[in-house]
Formats: sequence, C-alpha cells, structure tokens
Amino acid sequence: MPQPGQLLVKVDASTINPSDRLRILGAYFPVPLPATMGLEGTGRVVEANGENVQHWVGKRISFVQIGVGTWG
Repeated sequence: MPQPGQLLVKVDASTINPSDRLRILGAYFPVPLPATMGLEGTGRVVEANGENVQHWVGKRISFVQIGVGTWG
C-alpha cells in the first residue's frame, strides 16, 4: 500500500544504462551491495493513496526512481 500522496506502479519495463553497469562495478556513484539497480522505468499506476493523486490510477507513466532500483 502506498503512503499518503504516493502511487503504486506496476513496472512494464526498466532501462539498462551504462551507468547501471558502472554502479554495479563501483565506478559510478557506488551503492552498497546487495542492492537493486535501475534508475528509470515505465508502467501503469495501479493504486494511489490520497485524493490529490487518484486521477493517476490507470494511467501509463514513465518515471525516475531514487533509492530502490527499478530492476526489482
């Protein structure tokens, strides 16, 4: 369940960029492993928590994810 003001997205596709490979190798903004990689993705909003975000449900979106990766 999303937190207030957040959306839950069913990810259809996520990118594999050279920067992802470099992050895995520890050469570009290294992350402590184990970690889920991937920064961008596309998908469909399946759930929203809050009146101001309900209009997003059912829409296809593209996004940039900070923190948890999109490959998961």
